[in-house]
Amino acid sequence: MLLDFAANPRGKTYAYFVCAGRAAKKIDCTRCAAPVQVAESLVADSYANITISEVDYQHLAAKVDAAFDKRGAGRDQELADLTANRARLEAESD
Repeated sequence: MLLDFAANPRGKTYAYFVCAGRAAKKIDCTRCAAPVQVAESLVADSYANITISEVDYQHLAAKVDAAFDKRGAGRDQELADLTANRARLEAESD
């Protein structure tokens, strides 16, 4: 889907989502353009119905925490290595 802006004869513009294939004239898409407000409302309504269990939430939260901890540990080690390298280079230049 592509975002398109259509204007009426008085110059008022309206935002629509249109089929990318249809816009490029590559396919014979028969789907009508969808007003952005309608599409956004439908997406919001769909997301309102998406839920996960507490167990799944805890499992995902633990995975995210572990990933951040791993990235943080890697950065801590990289910072220590850079600091040591800087100290070595400063010592060599003296």
